[in-house]
Amino acid sequence: MGSVRRRFLKRYFVEIWLLLIASIAVTILALSAFLYKSFESATVATVYRYNRESLLETGRINEYVRKMIRTSGMELFSEPSIRRLLYGRDLTNFETLSGVRRLDSAASTGRYIHSIYVYNAPAGYVYSSSDTVSDGLDRFEDGRLVEILEASGDRPGLVPVARYIEGSSRTVPVHSFIFHSTSAFAPDARSALIINVTLDWLREIVRWGSSRLYMLDASGKVLYHDEADLFLSDLSGESFVRRVLESGQESGAFVDMVSGVRSLVLHAASGDLFLVRTFPYAEVMRDLGSLRTTTAFSAFGVLAFGMLVAFAVSRRLYRPIGKLSLAIGSALTPGSASPEQDEVGRISSAIESMVARTRTIEESSRARSEALAQEVLKEFVQGETLGFPGAGELFREYGVPFDPDGAFRLVAVRPDRTDPSHGSTVPRGLPSRSGNHGSACVLSVDGVELAVLQGETASREAALVQSWKARTSGVVAVSGRLPRADAIPAAFSRLRDRIRMGFLSSPGEVVRLSDEEEPETGLEYPSEAERRILQSLRAGDSSAAEDALESFLDALSGKRFDPFRFALRRLYASVRELERELRSDPGPAGSDLDGLPSEPTSLEEILDPFRNLFNSVREALEEHRAARCRELAEAVRSILRVRYTDPNLTLRSIADELGYSSSHVARAFKEGTGSSVADAILEYRLEAAKRLLLEDGCPAKDIAARVGLVNENYFYTLFRKKVGLTPAAYRRGGLQNPAETGNAGI
Repeated sequence: MGSVRRRFLKRYFVEIWLLLIASIAVTILALSAFLYKSFESATVATVYRYNRESLLETGRINEYVRKMIRTSGMELFSEPSIRRLLYGRDLTNFETLSGVRRLDSAASTGRYIHSIYVYNAPAGYVYSSSDTVSDGLDRFEDGRLVEILEASGDRPGLVPVARYIEGSSRTVPVHSFIFHSTSAFAPDARSALIINVTLDWLREIVRWGSSRLYMLDASGKVLYHDEADLFLSDLSGESFVRRVLESGQESGAFVDMVSGVRSLVLHAASGDLFLVRTFPYAEVMRDLGSLRTTTAFSAFGVLAFGMLVAFAVSRRLYRPIGKLSLAIGSALTPGSASPEQDEVGRISSAIESMVARTRTIEESSRARSEALAQEVLKEFVQGETLGFPGAGELFREYGVPFDPDGAFRLVAVRPDRTDPSHGSTVPRGLPSRSGNHGSACVLSVDGVELAVLQGETASREAALVQSWKARTSGVVAVSGRLPRADAIPAAFSRLRDRIRMGFLSSPGEVVRLSDEEEPETGLEYPSEAERRILQSLRAGDSSAAEDALESFLDALSGKRFDPFRFALRRLYASVRELERELRSDPGPAGSDLDGLPSEPTSLEEILDPFRNLFNSVREALEEHRAARCRELAEAVRSILRVRYTDPNLTLRSIADELGYSSSHVARAFKEGTGSSVADAILEYRLEAAKRLLLEDGCPAKDIAARVGLVNENYFYTLFRKKVGLTPAAYRRGGLQNPAETGNAGI
């Protein structure tokens, strides 16, 4: 008895000691969290104050650059040489060259000007500074110019247009300023002067480091970012952009996710623009995090020292209290037992031990019998019991505690969140016996949680259905009244099939089979829907293919699961065959059903593999089309190598010779080579002229005629623009330095 008291007192004092330490630890943690939050808010406010003026200054500089471009553009627009390019007809070479030289001069004085265009609407011609070839509007290298000119008449003022210029070597993000006359007395209001300004000035004034700067318009479109891929992107769907656009404040700061990284977002409004700068939050709080770690280690070091001191003090306090408790206990305890009483105690202990062993053996035997009965019931539910004519004999043979002649109800669900029996009114496993007031149990059968209910179980059924609805993303299937146990296998088969098709229903929907029509067992394959899917994929329309796929699934929604799965696999194999047909290199052979789930639990598990396969077919179709474009481009080159000397050689004559339309040949050649057919014809003729200038002594005008350029002035202008020298200068340089021009030729 004394040892028991000692153990009790020791445990009592240890519990008091641990409670004291836990209280101190919780206090330290709460105080540390409060201080960290305070320091965190102060750090955010400091970063905001330091960067707010920087954002506003960036906006002011942007507005200053806009004003400078507008001023210089208006001056250039009013010059006589430029106005001749804007409105003149039948310009002489001198007028054209003087106007283009003025454009070159203006472009060279502007440090960040990429190029300058003059669009002559009456002539349908675009004159450009020397970094871009002047040409007709329909053939101009900057293909997006048409969109700019069509929109220019509707734009208020000189608002720059953010866009890409797609050059032969790279794609450049620019802001295009459009100058055109709004006067009713203008010769042609459609003519315009376009100044394209690069965004390098903004990159130079911003010190990026780990931060990022976004320049956005009111719709959330990116007008500037240091990553070219984000230029002109629509970020209105991003959380941090929505908060900036909806804030209604001139400036502010908040914390949000940016590109998957928790970031500090600073923003300021500048006219019609929103300037946003983001910092990785971890870097902003790096020093504060180090301070938090140091504080935590220091606090827990002090806590450890306090634990040792508290333990030593408690030990000192325990000794006198323990002695006093033992003394009081000895005074209250009767004298020690006699030897006879000790013998009786030993006999009683032996009897109690034997009874406990017997009870354990009985419980083990009962558990084995219940496990066997449960397995037999599972096989019966699945219809796999052989050698028994009916449920009555089977239940009696294996002690299944249900009345085989009584009425049953079944409730089934596919578990996917938590154990469906947890918290329900129906216990897992078999009931101990079948009574008049009803019995119920839950079994796991073939991946399905099945509740078998018998007798007065209406309230249990309702509670079970409500509990399982909250624990599954599929359906809860409920059978009708089954008059005997022999009806259970067929009812379970229907329940299981309906659950496997549950992804076509709303999550948590309750399906009562007594109210449903019997699903069709046959299969009428939806061939028309399959044909529309394959036609849409061949046309490169993945969206139409997905719509046809939904029609395909709707046509199968009333089928049993096995016919449904067979139809899906057949469609998947057909689409895979189309993919192999389109690919020149189909890759290693694999199963046609790779990626298709055998037991889907949601509609997305079916749609995602098909979407991936549709994307793969679209990529194969694009590769197939690119190969056809390359073949057609090579056929055009073959014609050019033979007929470049023909002055009547045009895109139309080449298309007629190949048997295609002009637009198809132009598009295919552009996609296959990156240049237009007209540029390729000029390139072949100029290369031939360069070779003849070095090898033949005839006059330059004769050489122009021999290579198909019958207009001598046009030949001289084109040669100097493309080569940088006049034909005579090129001939003199080649004769004096043959090694430098020895590579001239087609």
